[in-house]
Amino acid sequence: MKRFLPFVFVLFVFISGIVAGVMARGSAIHVYQQAQSKVQEYENLLIQAKNQNQEKEDDILYQVTGLDTSRKDRDDDIIEDLLSDVMSWETGEEYQQKRESLMQDYDLTENSRFLKTFMPELVVVTDQAGNSYNRIDTYGLHISFVNVDTYLTNVGDDGTYSYMGFVTWRTSDDLGNEIEHTDVVTCDVSENGDVLTLNGYSVAE
Repeated sequence: MKRFLPFVFVLFVFISGIVAGVMARGSAIHVYQQAQSKVQEYENLLIQAKNQNQEKEDDILYQVTGLDTSRKDRDDDIIEDLLSDVMSWETGEEYQQKRESLMQDYDLTENSRFLKTFMPELVVVTDQAGNSYNRIDTYGLHISFVNVDTYLTNVGDDGTYSYMGFVTWRTSDDLGNEIEHTDVVTCDVSENGDVLTLNGYSVAE
């Protein structure tokens, strides 16, 4: 029996080491989980603090300038939707229809700077056989809205916000030519979300 005592002792030490390792690993996992929980808790507190600070900044900005940041976000969406719709035609006929609709909806005339910048009059040429041609259909011209960066220029007493925006848009044709433009749009947006006094200016001018 005494012969086996050293072996039993070594086995006991080995098993004890395994048990201790498992317990230590379990303890480490528990500590790690606690740490993770604390980190998440601190992150949530940080987010809350940032939100509270943003609300305070917005309140101060509104008191000083009259600017309602949520209102500007709404107006940005309205302006972007308008420009995106203006630049969503595919054919000469669609272009004409959209242009006429735009003139009616926003009370624009042929001398409108917005039309001259973004939707100039489409020239139609008719040959002796009575066939009509325009640049859009002849060359396969396409246009696409990219983005607009707006800047508030005035807050009216009646709640009207005035904006200036840099519009990026892209023209292309069936030959593979592509040009990116940046021009300026100005407009007023009423408290009810109606777009007023729509104007455009070519940067190349």
